[in-house]
Amino acid sequence: MALEGRYIHYTIDISETELEEVEYTYPENLPENHPNYYLRGTTQTLTQNRVIEKKKELGKVYVVIDSFHHFIFYNEGEKKYGTNMGVKMYNNREERINNPNGYILENHHLISKIPLENKTNIYQYLYQELSKIKGYTNLKQN
Repeated sequence: MALEGRYIHYTIDISETELEEVEYTYPENLPENHPNYYLRGTTQTLTQNRVIEKKKELGKVYVVIDSFHHFIFYNEGEKKYGTNMGVKMYNNREERINNPNGYILENHHLISKIPLENKTNIYQYLYQELSKIKGYTNLKQN
């Protein structure tokens, strides 16, 4: 199982010279010991260095999920599940077979929902979720 197709690699740069204004709304439920507790529920306009998204198309690639790890965490007392996927990218399938350590890019992605309670094939599910992540949307399961 793998994904193949055109991959677009996105990176974020922070401008050292350009500034931009952004609106930030503080959550209503900040804990009392939070340094911005007095700002809860308010919106402020903040000035920050401009965020620049860059993209680079890597062309046709072959992507495999190399590893995954399930974990449990608690959010405001509610039990949640997640999965961390290790993803490796190759120029093509043959390069993956001939040299598994010859990958051109390695990424890790978090998936916050996993269907552990049913009979879903976990790899199939993770590949479907991976194909929804920005940059991977042009890739299809082979």
